[in-house]
Amino acid sequence: MKSINKTLMMLLCTFLITACGAGSGEDEDDTPVASSASGTSNPTSQPVSATNGSATNGASGQGDEPTTVDLDADSGFDFRVSGEFQLNFLSVPVDSGALTIYHGRVDNGQDGISIDYLTRLTSVRPVEGTTISLEVNDNWTELLFHWVPEGPEADTVFATKFLPNQSSYDISF
Repeated sequence: MKSINKTLMMLLCTFLITACGAGSGEDEDDTPVASSASGTSNPTSQPVSATNGSATNGASGQGDEPTTVDLDADSGFDFRVSGEFQLNFLSVPVDSGALTIYHGRVDNGQDGISIDYLTRLTSVRPVEGTTISLEVNDNWTELLFHWVPEGPEADTVFATKFLPNQSSYDISF
């Protein structure tokens, strides 16, 4: 029994040393390397200089390369394109149901609204007189609403144009 345990321990140690990498014994160059868009690598020690608004690689003289030397932004600049949005439920159907909100369509060449179900924002059970908040993207052109009642009534789909400067909508259906 002791010989089996000893053999298993030796195998385990061998696997651990192999898995962790015992090293190759060669000295490796620790110089950082930057990768360009073409997949080739250039050492980062090559100087990049900007002249007259264009960036050139000082060492190789090859074409223009992007640089951040000339970038300047106001302290209040923000890359976000989203904001908070309010939906006010003024009147809702008497029968209970769920309202699902989307921001995209599928173009299938048919008339009517074809929802892209992958663009779902949220589903709610609206209550008359309540307000919900959503985070929306200013690049969206419209919001799509899909009302699914719990009773035998048919579901309803309607859309409203999304205006980025408008921060709330009143919903009545």
